[in-house]
Amino acid sequence: MEVNREELMDVLNLVRPGLSQKEVIEQSNHFIFNKDEILAYNDELLISYPFDIELTCTVDASLFLKLLSRLETEMVSLELKKGVLEVWNEKTNAQLPIVEESEIFEYIRNVTKEATDADFHRLSPDFIEGLRLCAFSADTDRQMGTLTCVRIEGKNVMSGSKTRISWYEMDKKVPEDFYIEATLIQELIKYEDISSYYLSKSWAHFKSEGGTTFSARRVIPLDLLSFKEAFEGFDLGVRIRIPADLRQSIETVNLVNEGEQAADKLVTLHIDESKVTCKAESTRGGILQEVDFEKPPNIEKPFSLQIRPDFLIDVLEKATYMYVDESHVLFKRQAFQHIAGLNVD
Repeated sequence: MEVNREELMDVLNLVRPGLSQKEVIEQSNHFIFNKDEILAYNDELLISYPFDIELTCTVDASLFLKLLSRLETEMVSLELKKGVLEVWNEKTNAQLPIVEESEIFEYIRNVTKEATDADFHRLSPDFIEGLRLCAFSADTDRQMGTLTCVRIEGKNVMSGSKTRISWYEMDKKVPEDFYIEATLIQELIKYEDISSYYLSKSWAHFKSEGGTTFSARRVIPLDLLSFKEAFEGFDLGVRIRIPADLRQSIETVNLVNEGEQAADKLVTLHIDESKVTCKAESTRGGILQEVDFEKPPNIEKPFSLQIRPDFLIDVLEKATYMYVDESHVLFKRQAFQHIAGLNVD
C-alpha cells in the first residue's frame, strides 16, 4: 500500500508517548499496526489513533521513524513480505523485522474492549489546565503510594507530597473520582484537545477532538487523603505583594536550565525584608538575580524555597500575592492554589 509519509509520521508522533525506551513487555518499544489504527502500549499507557494502515504487525519504533524521516518523498510504499516490512520509494528499499503474532494484540484488546461502545463523559474545558498545574506537586517516590498521583474528585484536581500541595477547582465536575500517576499525567497534558473520558475498572480512557485515544492505568487508592482540608485549614499569615518583575527574573535565571530534564529544572527563591533573590544552577552554569519589593513585607525571618520555574511562571501570570506562615507559603491564582514548604533561615 502507498501512504503519505508526513501524515504517517504525524500519527506515529501522536502515539509515541505510549512507547517504552526499553522493552518492558513484549513489543512495548514497537509501533503496533492494527489494520485501521496505529497504537503504542507500555502496560501503563495505551495511545491509539485511527489510520488505514492495512497491516497487522509490530515494528521497532525508533528504526521505523528514523527511516521515514530520511526518505523525503511525499509518498512511501509499505508491504509485508515473509516476516519483514518492506518500505520503499523511488530510490530506497528497506526491509525491517516485524512481529506478526504477539500477545500485545491481546493486551490492547483487553484494554480497549470496555471503552469501545462506552458513553464518554464531556470533561470540563479547563481539565487539562488543572492537571498541568497540579502534576508538579505529586511525589516522585513510588513507595509513597497515592501521593505519586493526581486526584480528580468532583470539581477538584489535587496532588501533594511531603513538601507541597496543589489544588485546582474546575468549572465542571466529574461524576466519578479517580487517581492517575503524575508521570502519566505529564504525557496526557501534551494533548491539549482532550475533551471526554470514560472510566473502566482499571483504566481511564480519554479522547481528543482530533481523534487520539489516550488510556492510562488507574491507581485504586487505599488511603484517602483530604488535600482540600489542608487548604481550608491554612492560616493565611503574612500577605506579601509579589514584585511585578519577579516573573521576568525567574525567566532570566532559568536560562541555565535549558536542555535539562524537567525534574531537574529548579529555581531557588530567597526572600528577606527588602528583596527576592532568584537563583538557578545547572551543569551549564549559574545565574542569580535580585528583585526589590515595592513595599517591604512584614516578615520576622528570611526564608527560601525551591520550585519548578515553568510551574511558578504559570502561577505568577495571574497571582498578585503570596501568603506566608511559619513553615509554608501559599500561592493563589484564580481557581488554583499551591502550598509549598519553606526553609526558614
